[in-house]
Amino acid sequence: MTAWKTEYKQHRKALYRQLSAASESTVLYGPFQGMKLPARASWGGGSVGPKICGTYESELHEALGKAIADKPDIVIDVGCAEGYYAVGLARYGQTIPVIAYDINPNARAVCSEMAAANGVQSMVEVRGECDHAALQEALEGNRGFVFCDCEGYERVLLDIERVPALADATLLVELHDWLTDTPDLPSHFLAMLAKTHDIEIIPQQGRNPHAIPELSGLSELDRYLLVCEFRGRAMRWMFAVPHGREVK
Repeated sequence: MTAWKTEYKQHRKALYRQLSAASESTVLYGPFQGMKLPARASWGGGSVGPKICGTYESELHEALGKAIADKPDIVIDVGCAEGYYAVGLARYGQTIPVIAYDINPNARAVCSEMAAANGVQSMVEVRGECDHAALQEALEGNRGFVFCDCEGYERVLLDIERVPALADATLLVELHDWLTDTPDLPSHFLAMLAKTHDIEIIPQQGRNPHAIPELSGLSELDRYLLVCEFRGRAMRWMFAVPHGREVK
């Protein structure tokens, strides 16, 4: 690693520590406002800055609000990592149970810790691998909301022929086209779900650090560093709602 990259990463970590201390590791804005973040990440740096600022994946805020307002019977989070969405949706949905899946044992441990720290441990059940049988079992007989960020595995897992209960589930899926054998992943899902769902593709958008008053004392570069998610490519998400279901 070159010297400037090392220095840059150390500076970003210092900014994260500074913001964490000032906010007491609490999300400042957005649908998960007031949520306590864990002291340790389950992967990399954990995007601590954007999560505290409430700007993390802010493209999804409207879809999340619609999905929870529809009052699903259960939330399924596939690829839960440290629990940002599993715990956030348990708090947001208030009475809606969440099943959080992750193949990483460290992620499962941190997710459980985060649920306890936020007082929703009774609402969040943390499990290991989610395969077709597990997903079908969790959704069967329920009107579910599936939130999925599993690094390309969505192409395999979200198969309506093998998981027929998906036909009645609302889906919010991070699409990893470059990690699958499907160059245009939205087209794959559009074709598969055309008979059952209305689909919206949500593109990644910009961030405005100037909208976060707590960052006003920092330099412009540092403000942008704290809301940057450092994605290697522009991301897209799929929001799929079963036909005839009005989500507002």
